[in-house]
Amino acid sequence: MLATKIKKLKYRLKVWNETVANLTLLALGSSAPEILLAVIETLLTLGEPAGVLGPATIVGSAAFNLFMISAICALSVPEGESRKIEQFGVFAITATSSVFAYLWLFLCIVVISPDQVDLWEGYVTLLMFPFLVGIAYSQDVRLFYAGVNTTYKLAANVRSAIDDIGNTTELANADPEEVARKVKKEMIGAKSPLWWRINGTRYMQGKTPLIKKGDKIEKDDRPTVTELNPTKAYHDHIQENTKFKTTLSFSIPQYTVFEDEGSLKLTVYRYGDLKGESSVDFETISGTAEGGEDYEETAGTLVFKAGEKMHQIEVKIVHDEEVEDNEFFAVQLSNPQGVGCGLGDNTLANVIIIDVSSPGSFQFPQTATQCSERCGEIQIPVERTGGSNDRVTVDYETREGSAQNGANYTRVFGTLEYENNESLKYITVQIIDNKMYDEEDLDFTIRLSNPTNKSTIVDQRERINISITDDAQRSKIVAQVFALLGKGYDLGTHTWREQFEEAMSFEGEEYSAMVMHCLTFPWKIIFACVPPTSYYDGWLTFGSSLAAIGLVTMVIGDLASTWGCMVGLDEGFVGMSVVALGTSMPDTFASVTATQMAPTADAAIGNITGSNSVNVFLGLGLPWVMATVYHAIDNSTYETPAGTLSFSVGLFVPLACICLGTMAYRNINGEGALGGSVFSRKVMAVFFMCEWVLFLTMVFLKGKDLV
Repeated sequence: MLATKIKKLKYRLKVWNETVANLTLLALGSSAPEILLAVIETLLTLGEPAGVLGPATIVGSAAFNLFMISAICALSVPEGESRKIEQFGVFAITATSSVFAYLWLFLCIVVISPDQVDLWEGYVTLLMFPFLVGIAYSQDVRLFYAGVNTTYKLAANVRSAIDDIGNTTELANADPEEVARKVKKEMIGAKSPLWWRINGTRYMQGKTPLIKKGDKIEKDDRPTVTELNPTKAYHDHIQENTKFKTTLSFSIPQYTVFEDEGSLKLTVYRYGDLKGESSVDFETISGTAEGGEDYEETAGTLVFKAGEKMHQIEVKIVHDEEVEDNEFFAVQLSNPQGVGCGLGDNTLANVIIIDVSSPGSFQFPQTATQCSERCGEIQIPVERTGGSNDRVTVDYETREGSAQNGANYTRVFGTLEYENNESLKYITVQIIDNKMYDEEDLDFTIRLSNPTNKSTIVDQRERINISITDDAQRSKIVAQVFALLGKGYDLGTHTWREQFEEAMSFEGEEYSAMVMHCLTFPWKIIFACVPPTSYYDGWLTFGSSLAAIGLVTMVIGDLASTWGCMVGLDEGFVGMSVVALGTSMPDTFASVTATQMAPTADAAIGNITGSNSVNVFLGLGLPWVMATVYHAIDNSTYETPAGTLSFSVGLFVPLACICLGTMAYRNINGEGALGGSVFSRKVMAVFFMCEWVLFLTMVFLKGKDLV
């Protein structure tokens, strides 16, 4: 039985721990408008009393996040369902931190040093940020829980799902797709706040989200093992067709042709016994390229006379002026005729039609794959994408990992040569069966290098890791699971052209998505000027994005102050209402989509409480340190008039305790922090909304000196 014996899975960990990345890089990015507004306001008023717009926006954003987003999330839970907080310890840490942050703000400006901030207060506030990161990291890796190892959390989920199958049936009879579906469903709840924020932001921009409402992997839509591990299937197919004396097949399985070339000739070879006469039918099959519009449909029969080895099929390509994505169609061989004649390994040739003349880029379709040590050999495809003009070459070489050359595989190296229009080659590696049981999978890598004739290698796809396992069935399961889990994560960009094409394209399927695309179109074009993520490992993109957000924030700050003066509203109230609402929109979409699709409330509520904590510790700690250091050098004090800010913070803290306490009570009571019956969720949502309205009303009246 599987449950009695299973090997460990190896999983390549990221350089940054996910929790640390979420509270640092993600927090700095997602809360950048509030943080930069406070920093810029402080820099522009050095030597003067502190401004109120930046701190007010931070407090107002916290109120909107906690009250309004929680209310919307409560209404967003699908009918008849509820969302519990599974990681209650993490919730307790972030919830306590989010309340303490604003309590600390109140103490600093009202109790400890009224109407001013001292140097030590600024440093303590800023240092609370790394302290929070450390506590959250300790909770994430369970540092204080003896005997618990979370290094392989993803692998543990895969193993748990496989173990469940093993309790009822032998591994040999397990359905890999069933296991993959089960693990994918479980892992939706393990998505990080960064993942949900990206998903919510894509909704706002009218793009196709990483996961849609009600997405399910139905049987007909599930990828097959052949699709996920084409190298093994290709090898098996060759072995199955060695029984024919004469075989007919295409010389290569994939062609690429430019739209303006006029026509393409596909070569069909006859292998084996050439003495007799053979024939084979062919026909074109439409894919995204339509017959009659993108190419001329053709069909017929190729007749090979005695001694003839090769025939060509010519397909005319239709050239139009329309700008369109790469398209493809296929040519199918069928009905072989002749004594001892059959079809070979390449009976279907894919043809990709592209517009841009380019030698292309080389890449592995996958960054990792697996094979059984009993497979004999594995063939790894190397794709030529983005163009296929002229003859190009690329070098390849295997490199040892835990698998050793001569013991587990045979080292190979050499050069792949691609002729004009050729876009697919294979690297064949011999796998050695060591006749031993290996406690862990063994692995080695293949790396591409030295592309010629102005061709390039796609970043992050220049190498592939190959794991050798004892169990072929388990190999299929793991390959399919990781292919499903990895879908949607390749969100990086490599060129400015790619960014502008993505900004201008419309991917949504709903009317609301089209509206959002139109509304955000100017901003998407402007921010497409930011350097691509492939430059300097994304750091140039990160820094440029912050700079661009800072410029936009400066403009928004000035407009908000001007608008407040025009309508007679206090600057602090404008920051807590209008500006705070605008800066909280991405968090709203992220939390709502997490509520609708994740099986727990951890992602939605964690996004709220984590953001509120970081806003104070980083958004006020950083400008306070800058201002207090300046005033310390100038032998003066940094004045921070309490005013409406102290009143709003003092009001927010007890309201926040009530809101968080309500969710904690419902969670402990079994109802779930979010959701429940139709009546209870509506009551909960109305209560939270009333808290936000009460907060804004009291702050407004305070600004008018009516309370």
